[in-house]
Amino acid sequence: MDVSEQRARIDAITWYHDFDFGNGLKAQTTVDAEFHRQLWRSIEQELDAIDFQGKSVLDIGCWDGYWSFYAERRGARTVLATDDCTQNWAGSAGCLLAKELYGSSVSVNLNLSVYQLASLNQQFDIILFLGVYYHLFDPFYALAQIRHCCHNDTIVLIDGPVALALVPATALFNFADRTCEWLPTLGALEQLLRATYFSIISPDVPDIRPPQPPIKRSKHWWLRTVMEMLKKSRLGILALAHELEPMLPSTLQRRLFLKCAPFVGTNELHYYRPPFGLHKYDSRFCEVSDCHVDKIFFLSDEEFVIAVFKKFLGREPDQVGYKHYLSLIKSGTVRQAVIEAIKNSDEYRLLSSKRKDEQASNLT
Repeated sequence: MDVSEQRARIDAITWYHDFDFGNGLKAQTTVDAEFHRQLWRSIEQELDAIDFQGKSVLDIGCWDGYWSFYAERRGARTVLATDDCTQNWAGSAGCLLAKELYGSSVSVNLNLSVYQLASLNQQFDIILFLGVYYHLFDPFYALAQIRHCCHNDTIVLIDGPVALALVPATALFNFADRTCEWLPTLGALEQLLRATYFSIISPDVPDIRPPQPPIKRSKHWWLRTVMEMLKKSRLGILALAHELEPMLPSTLQRRLFLKCAPFVGTNELHYYRPPFGLHKYDSRFCEVSDCHVDKIFFLSDEEFVIAVFKKFLGREPDQVGYKHYLSLIKSGTVRQAVIEAIKNSDEYRLLSSKRKDEQASNLT
């Protein structure tokens, strides 16, 4: 097939992302191009700090596969691009053509809803959940499904908007708004993640906001505002400001990027046994036969620190290290973050290198 025929195939598709396939073949977004290109640059900067080499990756709501192909270029061992093609205006054509033109080995399943992820019976090292949650009718169930795709060391990368004008720890459902059916505040999103046994490792709130339609104020409103200002009436000005609040929640928002980790143990948000299989991650409700998580997460804080040193460093903790990591946990640091810190230490890397050398020598 010659270049002109390939270009015609590309032009026949309505693309969400920008692609450069080489040989002068390009696809360009048709939706709020300036905003989305700024957003994608911001996301890519965050993802550039993630080690994809040799990792298994799940891309949820992949659309045309933009981030799936990114993960593959970054050295991911396997990538599964998933979406429900009945829920977007581009269908599956873009992703499938991009895979073909790239000669990609990314696995594609465009008939898999986020609400069906547990049916994969797979766990992944990295899960991409970018630009999805605010379109969901049931974000709690979706995150529960994602939790079942995690092992202890999984990282989940989340991108989406948070509201700036809602009451703290609340969210706005508006199913009539196809651009944002569910808009949470940061506090509401944090609660939802916590309720599905995720902890936020590192939040980043870039100064990226979608195009905002102007808020229309009547001449009468402006006149009243001027009068209240002349009277220096603080209460009067506040009252006028409150009149704008019904117009603010759907427009005042900013983008958020979160790096999250699954956790197991007692979850204070669940007084009763949690639904959707989440009880498996809580020591109060988990039957021995149910638990598919490392039992060290169910130990006391003191026992946990000792167990982590033995498991990853092969030794008892020294006094300084023991006090340091125990104080981190007592101050609210999630246990998975402690494990990551130890695995990022020079001592662990040296031990891992020695173990690999020993394994290699045993094979020869």
